[in-house]
Amino acid sequence: MKDRTTAALLAVFLGIFGVHRFYLKQTGWGIFLCMLFWTGIPALVGLIDGARFLSMDDDEFDFKYNRKHLDIRRRYPHDRDFDRRDREYRRGYREERRSERRRTREDDRRTRELREQKLKEEEMHRRSHRRQERVARRRPERVVRPTVNPFRREGVKKFKDFDFTGAVADFEKALEINPTDIAVHFNLACCYSLLENKNEAFYHLDKAAAYGFKDFTKVREHDALAWLRIQDEFGEFAANNFRLPSDTPQQQSEDDLLSTQPDLLEQIKKLRVLRDKGFLTEAEFIAQKDKLSR
Repeated sequence: MKDRTTAALLAVFLGIFGVHRFYLKQTGWGIFLCMLFWTGIPALVGLIDGARFLSMDDDEFDFKYNRKHLDIRRRYPHDRDFDRRDREYRRGYREERRSERRRTREDDRRTRELREQKLKEEEMHRRSHRRQERVARRRPERVVRPTVNPFRREGVKKFKDFDFTGAVADFEKALEINPTDIAVHFNLACCYSLLENKNEAFYHLDKAAAYGFKDFTKVREHDALAWLRIQDEFGEFAANNFRLPSDTPQQQSEDDLLSTQPDLLEQIKKLRVLRDKGFLTEAEFIAQKDKLSR
């Protein structure tokens, strides 16, 4: 920090060499006065500057030559150890500037990395698009865009999160879009097995097998189907190629149908029903009726 009295004394006694200008950090003026010292003009300028410095008050001198230190002087008006405070202030200021430059360099580096990554992704996208166009031109009939089933994707996500009830709801909605989706039927069987609902689990495994599911080793080893494999019905189900037994009742023969009805009127009613459905002709109906009447 510059002192007004020191600056005035340097201007009066050494002003011919411009020393007071070097003291006030005005290096350009100091060099200029040194170059003209042989003319005597710098000595006259030094006398004028010395008188001007002595006529100034401290506030005016500080405002003009110690402006950087005014803020810290106001902050510590009664601090006698002002020079130490001033050094700390300048050191903190330099550290702040260095930190700011480091942050700027780091931001610039991150910006460059993001820009390079974006350019790389755009280039990869362009290459992929060009590759797809070439494939489409060569084999347009083989380019098939798969249909995305959002409920199937959500069901798989909930299954992985152990939300089996929510997964069942999403898989059921997926079946409304594609009732023959083998993967959805298999996933439903896994969910129902984990929920210990064997009827639904067997049903959806049967549907998966009916629509072309062939990886039966997966049925025997999948962890989600462990509960289903310990059920009594699983052995018969596996022996039947992982299909449920047919629920369609076999047609009884006419004699068995009649023999199960001991009452004559009921037997005749049954014969009439068979005739109406086309299983018996009129002549056969009369013959069977005569047989019952004997």
